[in-house]
Amino acid sequence: MVRRNARDRSFAPAAGCAAGKSFCAGCRLRHRLQHGWLRKHYGARVTGIDYSPLGLDFCLRRGERSLSRADAALLPFPGNIFDLVVSLDVLTQLKNESARTAALREFMRVLKPGGRLLLRVAAYEALRSSHDEVIRTYHRFGRKELSDAAIAAGLRPLLLTGANTFLFPVAALWRILKKAGFAPAGSDVRANTRGGSRLNQAMMHILKTEAAILRHHRFSFGLSIYLLAAKDPIP
Repeated sequence: MVRRNARDRSFAPAAGCAAGKSFCAGCRLRHRLQHGWLRKHYGARVTGIDYSPLGLDFCLRRGERSLSRADAALLPFPGNIFDLVVSLDVLTQLKNESARTAALREFMRVLKPGGRLLLRVAAYEALRSSHDEVIRTYHRFGRKELSDAAIAAGLRPLLLTGANTFLFPVAALWRILKKAGFAPAGSDVRANTRGGSRLNQAMMHILKTEAAILRHHRFSFGLSIYLLAAKDPIP
């Protein structure tokens, strides 16, 4: 979560993140993006949470100190204190709809009026496979479903787009093969699936190209969905 600093009270146009106070749900594997990047580019004061002690230890060993063990559906913070809430692949890890609804309401509660929520979730239940079971992805969202859930929590959607779109055809085919038993079951993220440096560079180039396009255009589909939503000021 981000709180603004007095030296810069303007919102960044892309993410709605000011030089302020930010809260990041699920901090362990997104440590560099959510903490380091927000701090470097916006001077943000970032607070991270994770439900897993191992996740918190991961961040502590990388120098983070503003951390809390907490459930996204029951945040240990007062209301109206954060300028930005960032939640990347957290809602999809909550076991049931009531927990996901509660988390969105909690994100809404701790945001200041005029604050922003940035969400990323896994897309399309049709893509569900044994990979999701292993990494405990309990739900994959549709675009309208995610937007409607944000509105029901009292938030106003500002931006909705698919992401990881260029990789969608390959990943969708792979998931079909897994379901048919023609590809290995279990998680797709393993020690032997890292690939060489050239493959990693190619993948990075694809993601950077997609990110550049997303600055000006939106994708109607993808492996993931991004939602940017606002908590409107009280009239």
